[in-house]
Amino acid sequence: MRNQTRLYSWQVLLLVVPFLLFIRSASAQPVPTDPKAQALFRNALAALQKNDLLLAERTIENCYLREPTAALYEIMGKIAQQRGNTTTAADFYRRFLEEYPDPTLNRSALHKLIEQVLPFSAEIDVSGESGSLLRIDNRLTGRLPLSRAILIAPGKHLLTMEAGGKSTAYSVDATAGIPIGIRFVPDSAHVAIETRPPVVLVTYDGQVKPNSASLAIARAIGAGIRQDGQAHALAVERLLGALGGQRKDCLMSERCLSDLANKLGAQGVVTFVSEPTVQIGYIDAKMGYRSDSTVIDCTACTVESQAQRISEATRVLITRVVGRAYGMLALSVNPSGARVELLPSAKSYTAPAQIQLLSGVSTILLTKDGFLPLRAQIEIPVDGTRTIQLALRPNAAAQTQRKVHAAKWFLISAGVLSSVGGIIGIALDGKFERDVTTVGPNGETREVFQSLPQGVSALSAGLAAIAGGVWLATYERKLERLARRDEEDALSKSP
Repeated sequence: MRNQTRLYSWQVLLLVVPFLLFIRSASAQPVPTDPKAQALFRNALAALQKNDLLLAERTIENCYLREPTAALYEIMGKIAQQRGNTTTAADFYRRFLEEYPDPTLNRSALHKLIEQVLPFSAEIDVSGESGSLLRIDNRLTGRLPLSRAILIAPGKHLLTMEAGGKSTAYSVDATAGIPIGIRFVPDSAHVAIETRPPVVLVTYDGQVKPNSASLAIARAIGAGIRQDGQAHALAVERLLGALGGQRKDCLMSERCLSDLANKLGAQGVVTFVSEPTVQIGYIDAKMGYRSDSTVIDCTACTVESQAQRISEATRVLITRVVGRAYGMLALSVNPSGARVELLPSAKSYTAPAQIQLLSGVSTILLTKDGFLPLRAQIEIPVDGTRTIQLALRPNAAAQTQRKVHAAKWFLISAGVLSSVGGIIGIALDGKFERDVTTVGPNGETREVFQSLPQGVSALSAGLAAIAGGVWLATYERKLERLARRDEEDALSKSP
């Protein structure tokens, strides 16, 4: 009887522990605020605990229709996971974590599932009329706009948008690793517009993930990037994986971020900076530097107003940079070694150089010590190469200044050495005596060391040399002003 009781106790324990863990997990979840939605939420939890997945799915969908909140995504993910649809589960979990990041709760299991699924999943950015209900393969996905691109298993899928009592269906063939943009167009002959949007990376104050105070801003940036399917923000998980072998300050380096974007197949990097001023910038991966930046002056704005401005600024930025055309500049300069500066970015190269630039008119500035600067505007062809050779004119005043500079320090150095020698010679005059073997004409038997005449001569020559160096220093300053004036004149005559 004791063995039977013990076995029965273990059976009860195996049933109760999962239930208690599930209740604990469910109680930590945000719940709907509408009373009827709360009742549906509880019913869905009960059905899920009984493993009645069909009832749980139908009930949680009714709950979402009653109150469309992302708080339900975790339960929807659990249902999908128990059905064996791990990609759909990872999609729900990812959007849940995006909108409800709670550092006090352990979500490592959810993050682990997302990381496992992501390399084998496709991503679809869906846009359309705000408030529209989206279904994929007849299962509820959420209401537009969504906070993240949808993770989906590779293959053919049916996307259905429901709005105003009407439904519009569109079939898509998804491929792992290749993002797709789907924009539903209401009241149009085209059901939807499908694109393969360019991919961009996003950083927040030099970090991959936004802090808790920047979550609303991160969602606004994401919405601005994805609007109308014009671009796709690379998944944070992919970026974190690629950062493993990079140096620690990579996220603060334009060159490193450009290399990282190229490695991940991204067109560029959208950067958010909160201090000292709020800025949205763009690092062009092909050109390797920050090509665009927008300051958002909204110090007196509410959080919602600031988020709207950031979203709009991001949308405008992405519209400007997406679809850019590029060309090559093959530049040689006489004399070689001139500094080539791209304006207005201040990115610099050393001539001769092969430089990738935006197609159209680009402005460069050539500089080299001893030569007049040259600013030139060059037309860069689309997907072509412009070969050009430029020559710098000598700056006579600057070249003379360099010679005067060398002569000045030579005179001053020689003058100091001569003056020190002269002072030593004067100081040592008469200080040393020695016996002589031959008696002098006046009967002298000792010889006295005399250095006064030589010391005076050396001191005089030294002081004269120092005076000459001082005069050359004055002349050098005059030549410096003249050289600067000639450089300004040269730049004023450049385009």
